Amino acid sequence: MRLTDLTLEDCNLAREWRNKDISAYRTPYFLTGFMQDNFYHEVVSDRNSKHRYMAVDYHDTLMAMIGLCNIEWENKNAEISIVVNPKKRRTGTGRESLLLLLNWGFNELGLENIYGEYYQSSPNRLFWINIIKEYGIYNTVLPMRKFHDGKLYDSIYFNFNKGDLK
Repeated sequence: MRLTDLTLEDCNLAREWRNKDISAYRTPYFLTGFMQDNFYHEVVSDRNSKHRYMAVDYHDTLMAMIGLCNIEWENKNAEISIVVNPKKRRTGTGRESLLLLLNWGFNELGLENIYGEYYQSSPNRLFWINIIKEYGIYNTVLPMRKFHDGKLYDSIYFNFNKGDLK
């Protein structure tokens, strides 16, 4: 797998994946094609944006859309964004996409910390639990952060330091 430039078509495919189960995402509503087109033109294509997104490609097939959001160049940190093709979950695609993202952020963009948050309502929570255990990274519970399906769920905040991946 490799990182490639993200296209408008890639963004819209990732929107379809994301909209299948919004319980894992901060934005608590479905995204429309119009909204995703605006996101592509106003964020992905804007060199001055404080967000960077890439496609994870394998033999010309989009496997995931990854990003570093809310980049603080002065503090050398950013937040993880990752949307994996639902057909490729539990195949190692998410893990490899995450490692590509971390390598890109730390080694190419010069970041020192990359952080994220997952929700207890997320079907992907076991993925993050395993990653946190494997790398022994800092994490903490943030109570009642996600309202989904009539219930408030806790989230887990986690942080990768550049040295965690050696």
